[in-house]
Amino acid sequence: MTSSTGAEFHGKTVEEAIQAGLAALGLKQNQVTIEVLSKGSRGLLGFGAEDARVRITPLATPTPPPPPPPAASAPPPTTPAPAAAAPAPQPPAAPRSPADAEAIEAAVELLQGMLDRMGVRATVRVVERTGAGEEGDEAPIVLNIEGEDLGVLIGRRSETLGAIQYLLRLMVNHRLRRWVNVEVDVQGYKARREDQLRKLAVRMAEKAVSSGRAVTLEAMPARERRIVHIALRNYPGVTTQSFGEGEHRKVTIIPVK
Repeated sequence: MTSSTGAEFHGKTVEEAIQAGLAALGLKQNQVTIEVLSKGSRGLLGFGAEDARVRITPLATPTPPPPPPPAASAPPPTTPAPAAAAPAPQPPAAPRSPADAEAIEAAVELLQGMLDRMGVRATVRVVERTGAGEEGDEAPIVLNIEGEDLGVLIGRRSETLGAIQYLLRLMVNHRLRRWVNVEVDVQGYKARREDQLRKLAVRMAEKAVSSGRAVTLEAMPARERRIVHIALRNYPGVTTQSFGEGEHRKVTIIPVK
């Protein structure tokens, strides 16, 4: 459903609704503003379930300034022009723009406040990442929670960690009135898990190719399934598909003849 201020998209989760909207608009997250209209509901015993709803509005593209008027013609010089001087060395580009610095400050402050109110003794650190993120998106702002006995912040199948990240994104986006891609990690758990998943994906792909039979992995959250899909995107001889519903959704690695 569209409106004068953007388009409304639905999904089982807010993330799925956002991805559906970006795909439909052919845009990236840093090219739109996102308003969460409803987080959806699973209902009771399967009844009364509602989809999550978001409104996505493309950012206005600035109009380029008109070209300068042509300079008045001048007679050609009678003597050769002197050789151009070598350009002065430029200082290295700042690793973060002012907008990034503002987003980092807000994200760290809000996450630290959340932990303090939860009674968790921990410190928030910014993890620097270089280059583009997955699928060419800009690298996210990654915040790592450091401390002792922080397993409670991860939860079963990373559900608690995912909830903390979701709430932090909502708070940061509400404060800054724009989309900011923030990721939350605990003691480097996500980085270790990503490495484990990539190695698992390759081992299972080798098994699928050698046996000629499909291999189904354990149920995983959407983020982890995406890591497996990307790890095997260019792996020869296999393709990957996700099957199942909700928290029971799994990745199957299928050999291709």
